[in-house]
Amino acid sequence: SFSILMDLALPAPLSSSSKPHSGFLCDLWTSVAPVWQDILAHPFICGLADRSLSLDRFHYYLVQDYLYIVEAVRGISLLSKKANERHAPILMKHSQNLEAIVLDKSLLHFRLGLDGSVFDKASPSSHCLHYTTHLIETANTKPFHEVLGAFLACYWTYLEIGKHLSSLPVKCSSGTQCLSSTSTSPPAPCPLSLWIADQGSVESGEPAQEALQIVEE
Repeated sequence: SFSILMDLALPAPLSSSSKPHSGFLCDLWTSVAPVWQDILAHPFICGLADRSLSLDRFHYYLVQDYLYIVEAVRGISLLSKKANERHAPILMKHSQNLEAIVLDKSLLHFRLGLDGSVFDKASPSSHCLHYTTHLIETANTKPFHEVLGAFLACYWTYLEIGKHLSSLPVKCSSGTQCLSSTSTSPPAPCPLSLWIADQGSVESGEPAQEALQIVEE
């Protein structure tokens, strides 16, 4: 769903989290190196990194990401039905976990400062709509390995973005220390930092790690 953000990407050097795997996955990662450079340099990602991103833009992203998740629930459920007996329960669990986010908006409402009612009134942007339409069409018409490849971009990008952002000991635009994985300070009431901490957590990264393991198998 980071395709929603990629309209103003700029070149930048690879971060230390590049080439995080070996073998086939390393080849895949190397093949998309220019895309990863663009993602790291995107103003949205840079704004998250230094906490200069406005809450209006952040909330817009959260709403669009939520609309993506609604469709991802359906798409990954379809993917699980094409999987073998070993992988199907793993992928169905992913779909169910995403559905729980759709049904319970409390995280977004209480922790990230967004009124939960906005989700019911929101419409997808053209980027979001085109991306989710592609995913659902692929899930309906293509074989398992192609559908998994379509969803892998989102799984993997979120994993690496979470690792990248949570590794940066940054300060808020106000000059106060924000929550990061490298800080022992108590969490500051900063929605951007809370989101980064969630994305960089082991729990958030587990589905992506499982999807990557399926690709390797």
